[in-house]
Amino acid sequence: MTNIYQAVQWNRTKIIYDLIVIGSAIFFIVAFVGFGKVFFPAPAAISTPLLLIRATGVGAVLMLHLILAIGPLSRISPLFSPLLYNRRHLGVVFFLTALLHAVLIMGYYGAFGTRNPLLAVLDHGGPVPFEYFGFLAL
Repeated sequence: MTNIYQAVQWNRTKIIYDLIVIGSAIFFIVAFVGFGKVFFPAPAAISTPLLLIRATGVGAVLMLHLILAIGPLSRISPLFSPLLYNRRHLGVVFFLTALLHAVLIMGYYGAFGTRNPLLAVLDHGGPVPFEYFGFLAL
């Protein structure tokens, strides 16, 4: 830590890395929804909002696993050093994906009611309150 605060020093490598990460996240979500539409045709069709919810949830979990694996992988091989150098950027994309997942959940399950969408999602009568775990994790 220094006594002088400096903003992110953008360079060509960071910009390319960010474009690859954002493009990969968008590609994953689009591919997930596309394959969901292809493999679940009309009689057993899954709605697009549900596919988006699932895509953002699965994408966020995969990014979290990648973020947590970068440290040990960079100790094994120097090929993973660029990932370690820009791990915070991947963390921001992970957070935004998880936030999009939460917003889609609130909009799908909590909207169109008389109650607050957050309270409608968090107040359920199931045996395991997994909504609380997701809310706390976010």
